Amino acid sequence: MKRLEFGVNACFVRHGRVGGSEQATVNLLQGLRSEAAAHERWVVYDREPLVTREPLAPVRERTLRDIAPVNRMVYEPVALSLMRQPSAWLHLNYVTPFGLRAPSVTVVHDLQYLYFPENVPAVKRAWLSRAHAMTARRAQAIVAISQFTAKDLYRLHGSTIDGKVEVIPNAVSFDRLIAAAPEELPPRLVPRRPFLLAVAAQYRHKNLKTLIAAYELIAKRREVDLVLVGQRLDQLSGHFRAPAVESKEARPGIRFTGFVPDAVLGALYRSASVFVFPSLFEGFGLPIVEALGLRVPTVTTRCGAIPEIGADHPVYVNDPCSVGELAEAVEAALDKPDIARPDEADAEKLRDVYSPSAVAARYADLLRRVAGQCR
Repeated sequence: MKRLEFGVNACFVRHGRVGGSEQATVNLLQGLRSEAAAHERWVVYDREPLVTREPLAPVRERTLRDIAPVNRMVYEPVALSLMRQPSAWLHLNYVTPFGLRAPSVTVVHDLQYLYFPENVPAVKRAWLSRAHAMTARRAQAIVAISQFTAKDLYRLHGSTIDGKVEVIPNAVSFDRLIAAAPEELPPRLVPRRPFLLAVAAQYRHKNLKTLIAAYELIAKRREVDLVLVGQRLDQLSGHFRAPAVESKEARPGIRFTGFVPDAVLGALYRSASVFVFPSLFEGFGLPIVEALGLRVPTVTTRCGAIPEIGADHPVYVNDPCSVGELAEAVEAALDKPDIARPDEADAEKLRDVYSPSAVAARYADLLRRVAGQCR
């Protein structure tokens, strides 16, 4: 059997600075460990070493020389064209570099820059628009991480992408979240009373200001804290404008943790009374799957891909910007947690569907098909 070789482009990863797409990448690569066949060679290329929970072998990691000021649109075509060309490339973040001789499969997470242009500087919006157009033309296959994103892609690119789009969800690792018991939380995060948990970087569409205002209503009636997990403004890669929520840290009952390790995040999920995800837009919503898979009562919105991913398990608010409605939904979940989470059988199904090995198997199958079609 002819040896197949696959190159995985993860040059976009900046640890702790790119949010859920970094975590989805690591989860997928961990899944590929069991899906890489003996006659295949898988190599992941990055600009800084990946922070993984376990060695990636048999997937190999090759860290390229990082030239920090150089934009990806320039860096990746040059750097990757100098590498040994595989049977097919997998590009994990929007861009299909020009000049590569092997066929490409490219992942598109969402079209957020069109919905929330204020999140992104004008220069980067122009870059994203060009990157998406390049992918529509050059990629042999495009992976959308949800049906919602797939529909957006067809609305934007029309017949250009006919027959190219395949929906494969993000990989979600629960192993990374069950490594520590709740008592292993850092002392500053050990809960003194019940708490609400939110996991989101401080982009405007994460709607944290509405959550904080809703919490302040709830705190007048209940003894409960709010823990906000996610990158601070100065930790976000490519951010433009975002709500300044750090000032709320000083308020009684609100703790902002910044980026936390996997074990700490898992302990926070398992200790939380309710998980709240009030986002205005999501191409997927990885924390929703994490919370539901761990059977944490969940309150969220009907925005973007969230209803597709959460199904009928969470409590939904209809108006994501309504402070009163969000507060009411959270209190309902506090009073009756079972209305806001799946039963154990459904949680197990969620964990199976989004497991790194299951998602990696779909990617491996797609890469093999594309390599076979382009021989």
